[in-house]
Amino acid sequence: MDKISADGVSHVGIYVGDGMMIAAGDPIGYSNLNTSYWQSHLYGFGRLPAQ
Repeated sequence: MDKISADGVSHVGIYVGDGMMIAAGDPIGYSNLNTSYWQSHLYGFGRLPAQ
């Protein structure tokens, strides 16, 4: 599968609360969004619409 990058975005995660996300990397794992790394690399976030 080819990687597709939009404006430099190449990674996704799912917020699970308490400043943590499940990071869809290799390997998949938990990441703390309160670290300096994620503070400078987080591109955006959103919520799926209610059905």
